[in-house]
Amino acid sequence: TTTAIMVHWSNKALSSLQKKRKRKNDYDADANSSNKADESITATFCVLRKEQVEHQAAVQHIARALKCNQQDIGLAGIKDMQAITYQFCTLRSINIQRAERANHALTGKRIELSRFEEVYDFLLNRGNLIGNRFEVVLRNLKRIERMTSKTENGATVWKERTIPCVASHLDAMVKRVREFGFVNFYGEQRVGDAGHS
Repeated sequence: TTTAIMVHWSNKALSSLQKKRKRKNDYDADANSSNKADESITATFCVLRKEQVEHQAAVQHIARALKCNQQDIGLAGIKDMQAITYQFCTLRSINIQRAERANHALTGKRIELSRFEEVYDFLLNRGNLIGNRFEVVLRNLKRIERMTSKTENGATVWKERTIPCVASHLDAMVKRVREFGFVNFYGEQRVGDAGHS
């Protein structure tokens, strides 16, 4: 049995960070030329997909494939290693063709860049995040069944065993989460802080 629970979060307080930013004098090839300082920054905006790859390792692989500095790769946040994750990415001073070619070097590393678009005066930085969307897939679920028995002297003994999880139990648990929520064992990075989730 496979069950999917979709959880959506957003944080309106960060919406202003979504707007484009002006940055001048970045990678100025000629420091003495005032015309160069007024030029806009060109970047490639794309989607980074990674599967079971640690965040920093992914950035290093992409930098090697693009032959650029890690600082040229803009990401709004860090994604989990133990997951298939998608996130927006900006590649400073890298054109779409170069970004597409980088996928050949990323083959076999479980990293892919896609949905390329050229942007101007917009670079992602850590924290430029409005929210996350999670799709959690649960497979081969088991639940704990508790049984009691009496010993010869009349004492109650509790025993537990795992049994397959049936649809009616899952429905009841999903209803309980909808009505009462759940304990955040993962911290703010996963499900936000109180009042915004």
